[in-house]
Amino acid sequence: MSNRVLDELREMGKTDVLSFATTRHETRLQAERELLAAAYQWAVLHNPDALAPFSKRAADRARPAGAAGTPLITEYAAAAFGARIQTTPSARNGSSPMRWTSTTASPASRPGSLRGRSGSGTPGMSRPRRAT
Repeated sequence: MSNRVLDELREMGKTDVLSFATTRHETRLQAERELLAAAYQWAVLHNPDALAPFSKRAADRARPAGAAGTPLITEYAAAAFGARIQTTPSARNGSSPMRWTSTTASPASRPGSLRGRSGSGTPGMSRPRRAT
């Protein structure tokens, strides 16, 4: 948020602050509706049936865009769209499963983790050894 907006808010009374909040909320809701429309169009553009006939591999690897019964989209379509809007395709209710895993599981318990194994890890990044 810019200092200009904060300065403007400090000058407002109760009614003006509520009007400001209402306007910003309506703007956010409209932006969310437009993002849903963009996501729909992205899915249409990445439906395997709409691809050129030479894209057999993409058609074979298509997956549902959502719950059961939703149309298929190409393998990386959701990830590309999610990256552009700075979210993950599997994020639900503002919580990413990847973030949840990284904050709840200890590093040594995660599959593929090198921490906690003898002689492994990134040089300079391992835990200091206790003095004996």
